Amino acid sequence: MIARSIAQFYPEHTQAIHLNFIPVIPPYPWRSPYQFLKSLLSVPFSARDRNFIAKSVGYFTRENAYMKVQETRPQTLGYGLHDSPVGLLAWIYDKMHSWSDGYPWTDEEILTWVSIYYFSTAGPMASTRIYYEASAPKRDDEQTEGEGEDDKLEKVDSRYISLWQVFGARAPQNVRFAVAQFAEELIMFPFAWYRSIGNVVRETEYDHGGHFAAWEVPELLAADLKAFLGMDGPAYGAVAGRDGY
Repeated sequence: MIARSIAQFYPEHTQAIHLNFIPVIPPYPWRSPYQFLKSLLSVPFSARDRNFIAKSVGYFTRENAYMKVQETRPQTLGYGLHDSPVGLLAWIYDKMHSWSDGYPWTDEEILTWVSIYYFSTAGPMASTRIYYEASAPKRDDEQTEGEGEDDKLEKVDSRYISLWQVFGARAPQNVRFAVAQFAEELIMFPFAWYRSIGNVVRETEYDHGGHFAAWEVPELLAADLKAFLGMDGPAYGAVAGRDGY
């Protein structure tokens, strides 16, 4: 989400982006007529694409209650997570277990991940509040009488865009994208839909790996980055004079 936001705000400074988590809004005809017409070529969807869509629907209907809480009451949840290390462990490990592709988490790994949330300067509340910041409409710094901490309104930058605006935005053509889809990612769509985000020059699908691909299968992700940015890759030389060789 951060990389795609950078492409929207600073396209002149963005040349190439590699993504392995790609939420998109379907290419509706009134939003992206060209991509919509191209997507019709894949209708009816293949069994693979139907499986991708079903997996995403399953996530939005059964697996994202945490997001709704963090989008609407991050402060309340944050106090509870900070007060109870066991509660924080349960909250984080639930995601580590269910969002990975059978990765054998060790006790050391689990405690390291949870400790980053608990012992950081900002504490676990920072990780919940970013969902509120990314999903709420533009706000000002007024607070009305009777509002709690969760309802406090804040002033934001004039360039603020919501998470859903990022999902639906198309980056300028100069920004080259690579998308890598891992087998157990949370949200998966037909590759034709991904092309609505911008100039997608590389598409790869892997038969294992989950939401934490960089941790679960780092060798696959690193190889995909090399294939994207390396000498024979479609984004080679994206920055003139700085090709890394």
